[in-house]
Amino acid sequence: LAHLLWSFDISTHKQLETQLRELATRDSLTGMLNRRAFLERGTALIDHCRRHAKPCTVLMIDIDHFKRINDRHGHQPGDDSLRACATAIAGALREADILGRLGGEEFAALLPHSSTESAWSVAERIREAISRLEIVSLASDPLKITVSIGMAEMAHRDAGIETILAWADQALYRAKATGRNKVLAYDGATPTP
Repeated sequence: LAHLLWSFDISTHKQLETQLRELATRDSLTGMLNRRAFLERGTALIDHCRRHAKPCTVLMIDIDHFKRINDRHGHQPGDDSLRACATAIAGALREADILGRLGGEEFAALLPHSSTESAWSVAERIREAISRLEIVSLASDPLKITVSIGMAEMAHRDAGIETILAWADQALYRAKATGRNKVLAYDGATPTP
């Protein structure tokens, strides 16, 4: 009897450990990796690509005019938009790719063994899938969503995840500044379409 009770306590403890690990690494709204977990896994993947001389590309994905969605339609349609976008992005990625919600309406995807050219079609697939989404809102017709995407490829031996994210972020802000709902790649000092 004592042995059976001990086993139950251990299994309950293990289950709680698993739940805590999940809470520590996942965004509660979308189920995607949170920022910290994305950076940890991204660092490991970039190191792997560097060791094996393989390309690696990061996508920064931002929902266009997200504040307007929350302000006009409320937080529930905003949350629904975030979940729908996360699902659409995940559906366009490979199993080897990682996806995280970095905060607010901003997602990042890391595509190991992908150059800017090969990642471009993935980014366009994501952009098109999200533009087809229709989010239900009680206040109006279904909401239409678009995203802007910036991308950057690991280019320097010393470039870490934070540097590559910063490059992709520069391309993302250029996409937003030049009309939104588009993909732009970072190319040195000048992001290019």
